[in-house]
Amino acid sequence: MLLINCFNLTNPSMIILVHCGISLLALLYVFTRFYKLPTASHQHHNSSLLDNLSIIIPARNEEHNITRLLQSIHAQEKQPKEIIVVDDASLDNTGQISKQLGAEVLTVKKPDKAWVGKSYACYQGAKKASGTFYLFIDADTWFDMGAFKKLPSFLNTDTKIASVCPYHHVPQLYEQFSAFFNIMMVLGLNTFEPLFKSRKKQQKKLFGQCLIIHKEAYWSIDGHAAVKDKILENVFMSKLLSAKKYKLSNWGGQSFINMRMFPHSFKELCFGWIKAFTSGASQTSKTTLFNLIVYLSVCMFTAISMFFLYLQDSTTIYALCGLYTLVATYTYYLLKQLGSYKTITAIAFPIPLFFFMIIFGFSPLIKKCFTVTWKGRHV
Repeated sequence: MLLINCFNLTNPSMIILVHCGISLLALLYVFTRFYKLPTASHQHHNSSLLDNLSIIIPARNEEHNITRLLQSIHAQEKQPKEIIVVDDASLDNTGQISKQLGAEVLTVKKPDKAWVGKSYACYQGAKKASGTFYLFIDADTWFDMGAFKKLPSFLNTDTKIASVCPYHHVPQLYEQFSAFFNIMMVLGLNTFEPLFKSRKKQQKKLFGQCLIIHKEAYWSIDGHAAVKDKILENVFMSKLLSAKKYKLSNWGGQSFINMRMFPHSFKELCFGWIKAFTSGASQTSKTTLFNLIVYLSVCMFTAISMFFLYLQDSTTIYALCGLYTLVATYTYYLLKQLGSYKTITAIAFPIPLFFFMIIFGFSPLIKKCFTVTWKGRHV
């Protein structure tokens, strides 16, 4: 009652102004928590790292992608110790193309049902590898020129494990709908650094598309065999490695490694994100989950308030428009670090936001009603 009397909350305009004030403070809080995405820096060649680096590429029906990836590796100034393409029962020419481009091809048979996704291929590739460091990369990624000069910056004497979220190329209009999924994925794995460093270390979760790991750390948990029944294998592997006291680090992939996740269709985009989020959401730490909810709540309430703009007085309209501009600006700030998203995607953020909420909210129901497949396998 005191709050209602103090702020006259029976007045709709006053309610909107209080909402704007609270949302502004909440947005400022989120900004301090998700401040900067670390990226690799250009360094001199570390011969010892590249001379002992085994690149392992699990590939299933990737004949349209593998050429671009292998050519981007061969274009680097210095080459790794070996490149192993694990042909995961492909029905196309993935293995043949990889051989022609100089990779060592390891063909694996269909594993038993206990193995899910690409884990079996990764595990077989690691058993074949002779390097000290393993670099697992998805076949639909590709490196920037000079990327290998930045590899040493991911590792140091304390850190033997690093994962990189590739820079997401989204040239088609429908691919812009990945915006909030992309934001939630990167923020949820605690990749952004806070504005003020805390003594309490954030719990890192590793990305699946690009993982660098010392063989000693990998085999200490029996590698991908330890997470063979998990769809997001690296996320679950993080917990096992942390229990072994290994330090994990996450990085943004801009100017290092790229990906295009859903080049074929809008349907592919929907089912791809359903696969990722129904399994990975439960692994987000409580603190990070709270921060994500704060950000989404600010975006959601700001977007809904704009529908009632015509009912407000001039002061309230200015306040709402100002808040909307700040939310769109921060969303743009996040998206530009994650991928080639258009400016209009951030300006019209309610559209990809509501798409995210619908897909995420109904994903358990969709998984029950439809058969979700990825790379030719049920997930």
